Amino acid sequence: MPKVNYDYDKEADILYISLGKPKEAICVEKETGILFRVDPFRDKVVGITVVDVKKKFHSLSKQTVEKFTQKQLEKYA
Repeated sequence: MPKVNYDYDKEADILYISLGKPKEAICVEKETGILFRVDPFRDKVVGITVVDVKKKFHSLSKQTVEKFTQKQLEKYA
């Protein structure tokens, strides 16, 4: 599995998670505010975008969020 990269936009409160380098993709919303970014040519998940991170994960540690991310990527990849 490629390296997982994280980028957090503090002002917008959006977490961008990419498998490998970020690339263009189609977004599919599986849960409210959790968008799976899918490569349209390979039909594979290439990342996840989480909107309102603080609201969704305010009481969770970074490790817990990373574990959640990994499980989601394994589930939908």
